[in-house]
Amino acid sequence: MTVFILVRRRSLDLLVPLLLAFLFVLARAPGEALLVTSPGGAVRSGDLGRPEVSLMVNVDWGEEFIPSMLDVLDQKGVKVTFFVVGGWARKNQELLKEMSRRGHEIGSHGELHKLATQLDDRALDWLISEGITTLSTVLGCDPAPLFAPPAGDCDDRVVRAAERFGCVTILWTVDTVDWKRPPAATIVERAVGRSANGSLLLMHPTKPTLQALPTVIDGLRKKGLEPVVVSRAIAPSTSASSRAPGALR
Repeated sequence: MTVFILVRRRSLDLLVPLLLAFLFVLARAPGEALLVTSPGGAVRSGDLGRPEVSLMVNVDWGEEFIPSMLDVLDQKGVKVTFFVVGGWARKNQELLKEMSRRGHEIGSHGELHKLATQLDDRALDWLISEGITTLSTVLGCDPAPLFAPPAGDCDDRVVRAAERFGCVTILWTVDTVDWKRPPAATIVERAVGRSANGSLLLMHPTKPTLQALPTVIDGLRKKGLEPVVVSRAIAPSTSASSRAPGALR
């Protein structure tokens, strides 16, 4: 007996991408990280196969809140990735060193907070390379090989430029939009409610972020999601458990 199944065109349009994604998961090599990337190659998530999330804190201001954020993170036993602008690092050298001393990962947010896609090739290279150099000089060691373009402004040219300087370009999965200073409860709802395996959570050093931080961490853990630094989140599963914070290689 032959059975005919009629499927509406709209249903096929929805099912085909899901089927391709499923086949991709099955086909990936054992231990290979399953990441979400943009068309240009920027990474938008950690490994979707692991119950981990990353708190990413972009820093170009807000230094008055960072010491208290560090204390909260110590209390909760959590390490985060700070993406730091070079110009800020030069003005706040001791605070940057303290962030690193406490075991947090330091990545580059560029030398200045400028839109990367609007720069010519020479200025773009300077934005990335000088940001790395400044962090290296202040820290006395190389930062993590991660570049978060200012404002998430990114295209294929930006990704290729970051690769020339040994960096992976990092965007985000969940934006808390905390730079607008919403109530702490709103930040919690966005960070916890929208998170899943591999989510990269974008935050900034603001007063409501500081107020929300303990509840965000507790809420993520209640969902079974453990906060880790970005380099660990995007690392292959076979080596993630033994990888030190800040080490991508």
